[in-house]
Amino acid sequence: MRIGFVGLVDAAPLMVARERGLFEEERVQVQLVRQLGWRAIRDGLSAGWLDLSHALLGTSAMSQVGRDGYAESVQTLMTLARGGSCIVVSSQLAALDAFTPASLSAAVRRVSQRGLLSCGHPASLSAEYFVLRDWLAQGNLKAGTDAECMSLSPSRMVEHLAKGYLDLFCAPEPWGLLAQQQGIGRIAACSVDVVPDHPEKLLVGRTAFVDQHEDEVIRTMRAVLRACQFCGEPANYPQIAAWLSSEQYLNQPAELILESLCIGPQSVGCELLAAARGGEWQFRSFSPQGCFPSATHVVWMLAQMMRWGQIPAGFDAINVARRSVQANLFRKAAASLGIQTSAQEFPDMPLKHGTFNVEQPGAIGSTSAGPKATSWRMPA
Repeated sequence: MRIGFVGLVDAAPLMVARERGLFEEERVQVQLVRQLGWRAIRDGLSAGWLDLSHALLGTSAMSQVGRDGYAESVQTLMTLARGGSCIVVSSQLAALDAFTPASLSAAVRRVSQRGLLSCGHPASLSAEYFVLRDWLAQGNLKAGTDAECMSLSPSRMVEHLAKGYLDLFCAPEPWGLLAQQQGIGRIAACSVDVVPDHPEKLLVGRTAFVDQHEDEVIRTMRAVLRACQFCGEPANYPQIAAWLSSEQYLNQPAELILESLCIGPQSVGCELLAAARGGEWQFRSFSPQGCFPSATHVVWMLAQMMRWGQIPAGFDAINVARRSVQANLFRKAAASLGIQTSAQEFPDMPLKHGTFNVEQPGAIGSTSAGPKATSWRMPA
């Protein structure tokens, strides 16, 4: 079985499962294949030379409707991590105390000749894109008129911030901390401050492969869930950082990765966040219970795509969400390990103000005054 991944901290469960020999213990032969970016992941799944993969939030949903270049049906098997990304502003914006969307509007004209914020994100189907758009909207900053949002490999964002090509970016770790450590930017917000406990990356599989190798896929998920349990223990962070630092994975210093795993109020440069957040701090979660492939997450993401004009308003989100996830396989894998899972097809999703419920659509943004929706079902 060939499993693709991009070198990011949120792919840690896959790397840990390999390094701890968990795939072998579950009697599955797995080859982890590092890819340069998300297009390579998409192409590998579409061409059939990847069977499973570390993937963006929108991967399975877009494959179900044949958008974004997906030529084959892909389904979500589990969530690999929740949270874990940062919004980083340039040192120029930081010098103007522009750490909030409200303060950015006044500051942008002092740092940009065009009067537009240049904002980086990994891809338009990434959790970071939706977090970034929501965060900007809190300050009434609109893409096209106030900000220019561009997709860029996370590994290039620090360089582009340093050269002035970007004013800010939203990216998974370790890139936010790297920018901060190099004095190029400052972390202005954590992604979970915008969308609490949001799904970050997925483990997906080609539907045809999953249907033909169900038992093997369940055993693979068992190995990854066991790795998630290991990743959730802070005492294991030094070992995880050492593994992830190798050239075949992230190829970054173990110290940087360890700091990324431990990011919190004690982290250098995070004093501003600590003061704003108080004692509560949950930057990232690898909790096995949080790995459930929730169809609600798919509907929420599609709601964001409707909100920002990426798909039409009448999109049949409920039907697409049902086709996008393989919750029953996850339940089997989790139950065999004694891990409790939701019995609901569409469990509620926590937002900053209230919850997202597909049966009672309401606010879909991070603010109570955000956009409203009345239905996620295709009109008759």
